[in-house]
Amino acid sequence: MPRIAMLLSSFITGGMERQALSLARSVGEHGFDPLMISLDGSGPLQEDIEEAGLPSLILNKKKSIDLALFVRLARLGKEHSIDLIHAHNWYAGFYAVGSRFISNVPVVTTLHGFAYNVIKRRQFLRMLAAKLSTYTVCVGQQVGTEAIRKYKLNGKKVKVIYNGVDCQGFAASSQGAEVRASLGIGPETTVFLFVGRISPIKDLPCLLEATARLARSRSGFRVIIAGSGESLGELQGQARQLGVSDKVSFLGERKDIPDLLSASDALVMSSLNEGISMAILEAMAAGLPVIATDVGGNSELVKDQHTGLLVGAKDAAGLAGAMQRAVDDPGRLRQMGQAGQSVCLNQFSLQQMVENYCAVYSDAIAGR
Repeated sequence: MPRIAMLLSSFITGGMERQALSLARSVGEHGFDPLMISLDGSGPLQEDIEEAGLPSLILNKKKSIDLALFVRLARLGKEHSIDLIHAHNWYAGFYAVGSRFISNVPVVTTLHGFAYNVIKRRQFLRMLAAKLSTYTVCVGQQVGTEAIRKYKLNGKKVKVIYNGVDCQGFAASSQGAEVRASLGIGPETTVFLFVGRISPIKDLPCLLEATARLARSRSGFRVIIAGSGESLGELQGQARQLGVSDKVSFLGERKDIPDLLSASDALVMSSLNEGISMAILEAMAAGLPVIATDVGGNSELVKDQHTGLLVGAKDAAGLAGAMQRAVDDPGRLRQMGQAGQSVCLNQFSLQQMVENYCAVYSDAIAGR
């Protein structure tokens, strides 16, 4: 059984990391043996990996560029009989393609999106990871088009595979009422949920500003922010300054995302950039409409006025307006959620994604 090493920069619990774990859980059914590897250390995902019964390694990479890691990865490839490295994003891809020159193990690098405001040196390393991989997988059409243009890639080596989600699993939760009760939220309150890393690229200050604008004219709503990150303290301070601390609940890192989705009326995302957002896909699978900025691959998932509402980036007034429409028309909100659930089931299932990746693995291994 060919062994696939899922190489991540760390075992945090962002969308990319959760997607890699979902893939690792599923490839065994298709004849592959997964191994999870973290470059930078452990994290909350480690517990989920252990619960799934998957083997894992933590390399504790040195700070800055660690050239010795090329050799370490190559040795690991031999010691653990690795047949292919699947690197998630450019950082892991850079080390995977470096080790390839020593071990000749094929590399598949998935580009989960393009970061916001990246310095030139990192852009160069991203290009190397993409160019030197056996295949570069892009999680959406927009990411694929941008990768070919920006990195001058051979189109035959670029595969577009949309992220996938366990549609049935996210639709199955019935704990919404209990979660609302635990947060002191009544059944008539419109709940907006954000799920993800609290980092500058998510532009949560814009969401708080939109919340403050909405609070001037509407009272029957709450915003739930589920996630942790370096900007959390700043964000809590901003909520106090805007006078919306009573409207916003900061829950920190949560593992009960299906239950939180079940307790909510809409997902709201104010990002400056996205690839193919796992938070959006999970919301669609749960039957929630999505209010999101029209950036990156969001428009490939959210059909404006049909499965959700799209607004401009950094447009707090536009975001507040979309949230107000949701508060004022809950019936329309439910219709959009149902439409999104159907789209997710037909186009973005976990099974489709796994089958597509396994086909790429087989091609890469056969051509080594």
